[in-house]
Amino acid sequence: TTTSALATTTIDGSCGVFTTQTGTLTSPNYPSNYPFNMICIWTIHVTGGSVRIQFIDFDVQFKTGCMFDNVRVYDGDVQIARLCGTMTDINPGPYISTGSVARVRLFSDNNKSHKGYSLTWATI
Repeated sequence: TTTSALATTTIDGSCGVFTTQTGTLTSPNYPSNYPFNMICIWTIHVTGGSVRIQFIDFDVQFKTGCMFDNVRVYDGDVQIARLCGTMTDINPGPYISTGSVARVRLFSDNNKSHKGYSLTWATI
Protein backbone atom coordinates (compact mmCIF):
# COMPACT_ATOMS: atom_id res chain seq x y z
CA THR A 1 0.00 0.00 0.00
CA THR A 2 1.28 3.50 -0.66
CA THR A 3 0.19 6.76 0.89
CA SER A 4 1.34 9.90 -0.95
CA ALA A 5 5.13 9.85 -1.10
CA LEU A 6 5.48 7.57 1.92
CA ALA A 7 5.61 3.81 1.37
CA THR A 8 3.65 1.87 3.95
CA THR A 9 4.30 -1.71 4.98
CA THR A 10 1.71 -2.89 7.45
CA ILE A 11 2.35 -5.54 10.08
CA ASP A 12 -0.72 -7.69 10.81
CA GLY A 13 -2.99 -4.79 9.85
CA SER A 14 -1.66 -2.73 12.76
CA CYS A 15 -1.23 0.48 10.77
CA GLY A 16 -3.84 2.45 8.91
CA VAL A 17 -5.91 5.61 8.69
CA PHE A 18 -7.88 7.33 11.45
CA THR A 19 -10.65 9.76 10.54
CA THR A 20 -12.01 10.43 14.02
CA GLN A 21 -11.58 13.83 15.65
CA THR A 22 -9.75 12.47 18.72
CA GLY A 23 -8.15 9.21 19.70
CA THR A 24 -5.26 7.20 21.04
CA LEU A 25 -2.92 5.06 19.01
CA THR A 26 0.00 2.80 19.81
CA SER A 27 2.84 1.12 18.01
CA PRO A 28 2.27 -2.53 16.97
CA ASN A 29 2.26 -4.94 19.97
CA TYR A 30 2.42 -2.08 22.52
CA PRO A 31 3.13 -2.37 25.45
CA SER A 32 5.08 -5.44 24.33
CA ASN A 33 8.00 -4.87 21.98
CA TYR A 34 7.33 -3.80 18.39
CA PRO A 35 8.37 -6.19 15.56
CA PHE A 36 11.76 -6.12 13.85
CA ASN A 37 12.25 -4.95 10.25
CA MET A 38 9.15 -2.89 9.70
CA ILE A 39 7.83 0.44 8.59
CA CYS A 40 4.44 1.29 10.03
CA ILE A 41 2.69 4.53 9.11
CA TRP A 42 -0.44 5.80 10.82
CA THR A 43 -2.32 8.56 9.00
CA ILE A 44 -4.60 10.84 11.01
CA HIS A 45 -7.08 12.83 8.93
CA VAL A 46 -9.43 15.18 10.76
CA THR A 47 -12.16 17.52 9.52
CA GLY A 48 -12.39 21.20 10.26
CA GLY A 49 -9.05 21.82 11.89
CA SER A 50 -5.49 20.73 12.54
CA VAL A 51 -4.14 17.63 14.27
CA ARG A 52 -2.54 17.94 17.72
CA ILE A 53 -0.33 14.94 18.64
CA GLN A 54 0.97 14.33 22.16
CA PHE A 55 3.10 11.31 23.13
CA ILE A 56 2.10 9.85 26.50
CA ASP A 57 4.62 6.98 26.53
CA PHE A 58 7.72 6.46 24.41
CA ASP A 59 10.50 3.83 24.32
CA VAL A 60 12.31 3.31 21.01
CA GLN A 61 15.94 2.16 20.59
CA PHE A 62 18.25 5.14 21.16
CA LYS A 63 21.16 6.01 18.87
CA THR A 64 22.53 9.50 18.31
CA GLY A 65 20.76 10.95 15.29
CA CYS A 66 18.11 8.20 15.58
CA MET A 67 19.92 6.27 12.86
CA PHE A 68 18.40 2.90 13.79
CA ASP A 69 14.84 2.52 15.10
CA ASN A 70 12.97 5.82 15.04
CA VAL A 71 9.59 7.50 15.00
CA ARG A 72 8.95 10.34 12.58
CA VAL A 73 6.09 12.80 12.86
CA TYR A 74 4.83 14.41 9.66
CA ASP A 75 2.73 17.50 9.02
CA GLY A 76 1.03 16.13 5.92
CA ASP A 77 4.07 14.85 3.96
CA VAL A 78 6.64 17.13 5.66
CA GLN A 79 8.72 15.61 8.46
CA ILE A 80 8.61 17.77 11.60
CA ALA A 81 10.25 15.39 14.13
CA ARG A 82 12.54 12.35 14.24
CA LEU A 83 12.50 10.69 17.65
CA CYS A 84 14.20 7.83 19.51
CA GLY A 85 15.01 6.97 23.11
CA THR A 86 12.60 7.37 26.02
CA MET A 87 10.24 10.08 27.29
CA THR A 88 13.22 11.81 28.95
CA ASP A 89 15.12 11.93 25.60
CA ILE A 90 12.38 13.36 23.39
CA ASN A 91 10.08 16.34 23.13
CA PRO A 92 6.73 14.59 23.74
CA GLY A 93 4.89 17.38 21.97
CA PRO A 94 2.48 18.69 21.20
CA TYR A 95 3.10 18.43 17.47
CA ILE A 96 0.53 20.40 15.50
CA SER A 97 -0.19 20.04 11.79
CA THR A 98 -0.79 23.06 9.59
CA GLY A 99 -3.56 21.19 7.77
CA SER A 100 -5.96 18.35 8.42
CA VAL A 101 -3.47 15.47 7.99
CA ALA A 102 -0.65 14.20 10.22
CA ARG A 103 1.34 10.98 10.00
CA VAL A 104 3.35 8.97 12.52
CA ARG A 105 5.93 6.56 11.08
CA LEU A 106 7.74 3.86 13.06
CA PHE A 107 10.83 2.29 11.50
CA SER A 108 12.58 -0.70 13.09
CA ASP A 109 15.68 -2.59 12.02
CA ASN A 110 16.71 -6.15 12.87
CA ASN A 111 18.77 -5.37 15.97
CA LYS A 112 16.88 -4.24 19.10
CA SER A 113 13.20 -3.88 19.85
CA HIS A 114 11.54 -1.81 22.57
CA LYS A 115 7.93 -1.27 23.65
CA GLY A 116 7.30 1.63 21.27
CA TYR A 117 4.85 4.43 21.94
CA SER A 118 1.39 5.53 22.89
CA LEU A 119 0.02 8.89 21.79
CA THR A 120 -3.17 10.87 21.73
CA TRP A 121 -4.47 13.15 19.02
CA ALA A 122 -7.16 15.75 18.90
CA THR A 123 -8.59 18.23 16.42
CA ILE A 124 -7.84 21.85 17.20
